Amino acid sequence: MEKTIYRLSEINKKIRDTLHEHFTGNFWIKAEIAELKENQGGHCYLELIEKENDEDIIARARGIIWGYTYRMLKPYFESTTGQLLQPGIAVMISASVEFHEVYGYSLIIKDIDPSFTIGEAAIQKARIIRQLKEEGVFDMNRNCPFPVVPQRIAVISSPTAAGFGDFVSHLKNNPYGYAVHYTLYPAIMQGKETESSIINALDRINQVMHRYDAVVIIRGGGAQSDLSSFNSYWLAYHICQFPLPVLTGIGHEQDETIADMVAHTRLKTPTAVADFILSHFLSYESQMEDLWDRLSMAAREITTEHKEKLNELASRIPYSTREGLFEQIRQLQKTAEKIKQETKTLMMQQTQTLQQISGVLRQNFSSCLARHRHLHFHSLQKLRLATQKHLLHMDKHLSLTENTVRLSDPELILKKGYSLTFHHRRLLKDPGEVQPGDEIETLLYKGKITSKVC
Repeated sequence: MEKTIYRLSEINKKIRDTLHEHFTGNFWIKAEIAELKENQGGHCYLELIEKENDEDIIARARGIIWGYTYRMLKPYFESTTGQLLQPGIAVMISASVEFHEVYGYSLIIKDIDPSFTIGEAAIQKARIIRQLKEEGVFDMNRNCPFPVVPQRIAVISSPTAAGFGDFVSHLKNNPYGYAVHYTLYPAIMQGKETESSIINALDRINQVMHRYDAVVIIRGGGAQSDLSSFNSYWLAYHICQFPLPVLTGIGHEQDETIADMVAHTRLKTPTAVADFILSHFLSYESQMEDLWDRLSMAAREITTEHKEKLNELASRIPYSTREGLFEQIRQLQKTAEKIKQETKTLMMQQTQTLQQISGVLRQNFSSCLARHRHLHFHSLQKLRLATQKHLLHMDKHLSLTENTVRLSDPELILKKGYSLTFHHRRLLKDPGEVQPGDEIETLLYKGKITSKVC
């Protein structure tokens, strides 16, 4: 029997004719984009695949979008779906089946249904969120303690982005004069390299994390389609497990990305991120002013209370001892003023110490602040005890003075049987001060006696 031999071109022509006969018109096809390339002529070449169980590839085909069609399809798809036409996304395409004897089998794409991709993107987003929660990492970064005064910030952004400029300007020109130190870690914030670029920046920050209090991821403006990178699993996973609190200001108010969801705090814009940081400075300063006011008031109350007690004691003491008491009161007032000044100096030193510590501490800052509050409270207690001790000493001293004056009262001495003798109204202390025949006067407790010297 004679063999029938065909040329390759004949076989390919038969395949082409068979396909044209059985596959007429356009077909709606579900597939995933594995590769996408644009040539200089504006044509787009894709590799389309179908997976089983999201892993094994069970089908593969080449797709082509001619330039005149691609120029209309691409912007329409991206503006409608809010994501880039890029590898990794699922699409529903309308295509005709073509076979060329030289180039083989291809799908000529005429249309892409954006509603299918939107649904698939929503499903993919929900799946990533569910996976992060099942792995127990979804809330990890949100549970990181945020520093009371975040002075050292690592910023991930594009150096040329308008949002980065707004963020820096807002921090530097804040009306309170607060100093915030930042370091930029440049990253690509739009396009297919966004995910890997931001992850790389996070890895670099992690190597020197002791230098920073928080991380900020910001971008300003840009197309809504660029947000798809912020819905990736690996970017979200890195943010979840990052050991420093992460703030996001991606710049879209309506759409919340997965990166926003897992970050410690999500702000709408880069400027809002700057305001959030400055609000912590303002809150800390307000706490310190309130603490100083309460300490000053307590010192004034203690001084006033004991001054009133001293005035009451002074009213009971004979006039002869009041001058000494007033001198003691003046000394006490000087002491109280000195205590007040020393307390103010101590308070300023403690405040400066707290501000220095706030720039160094990153974790457990709340417990550190509690310790310093306890120190202020302890200082107040020491002030109370020192004042009370000093006043008690003064009270004893005044009582002793009063007793001394009372015991020295001439009337009390006469009452005990003693007498005073005067010559010409001058108290006699020596018998040689008078001559025989001089008249002298002796003062007794009750009355007086006049006599002559023999």
